[in-house]
Amino acid sequence: MAGDNALPHLLSGEDLGKALSSIFQVLRPGGLLLATIRDYDRLLQAKPELQAPAFYTDAGRRRIVHQVWDWEKDEYELHLYLTRETGFGWESRHYASRYRALQRRELSHRLTSSGFEQIEWLMPEVTGFYQPIVIARRGDAFAEIGG
Repeated sequence: MAGDNALPHLLSGEDLGKALSSIFQVLRPGGLLLATIRDYDRLLQAKPELQAPAFYTDAGRRRIVHQVWDWEKDEYELHLYLTRETGFGWESRHYASRYRALQRRELSHRLTSSGFEQIEWLMPEVTGFYQPIVIARRGDAFAEIGG
């Protein structure tokens, strides 16, 4: 499983291909890869700059989480801001990470190139999960290689 947008941290097609080939090698013949990514097909059209704040309460203390996205073509720097209430006031933290807006077509192509078959996309409207899910099976044509 490669969940919660892990694959888009791989910024080049070469790195993505290497990762998928490595995953392929450790699966048994017929084994499944399950991965989730953001819906970049949709996000690339809008290129949002902000994910609205979300508010949480843990043990009676409030926490605010929001993101700022700085786009450069099909990549963006994600800035995650966490603000939480403490016993002494408020504390804020900032984290940044770079992502590539990995579209379903490219990921499907890379999966096929790595030997995966029966690639199926399950969308949030069908699953109720907040991200698209891809399921791919290790192809039988490769069953004798390292199997």
